[in-house]
Amino acid sequence: MTYVTGPGTGSSPDGLTVRRVRAGDPLVRPLLRELAREYAARYGGEALAELSRYPASEFAPPRGTLLLLLDGGVPVAGGAFRGHETAGTAELKRIWTHSAPHPARISLISGISID
Repeated sequence: MTYVTGPGTGSSPDGLTVRRVRAGDPLVRPLLRELAREYAARYGGEALAELSRYPASEFAPPRGTLLLLLDGGVPVAGGAFRGHETAGTAELKRIWTHSAPHPARISLISGISID
């Protein structure tokens, strides 16, 4: 697995790349689309407000980030964190794995070091 901090072409022998992206990046669309469907199915339509509850800036450096796991450039998992009011803590949000069966449905976070 390769860790890339921005747009790039690096990939590992297994084809997986972790990329730090902004919320407006087109690669984030599958994550948001599938999360919206999941939230609506599990919690009803009112739960969709959760996806717009926090501004995109909450998931951007220096207090947050949004990561995608890409397989050959295609998003297969992702998640974000935002700084919490308690110093040194963060809240994980938008944790997602693609609904299609895929070996990458393992934890996105395990084994990844965030600078």
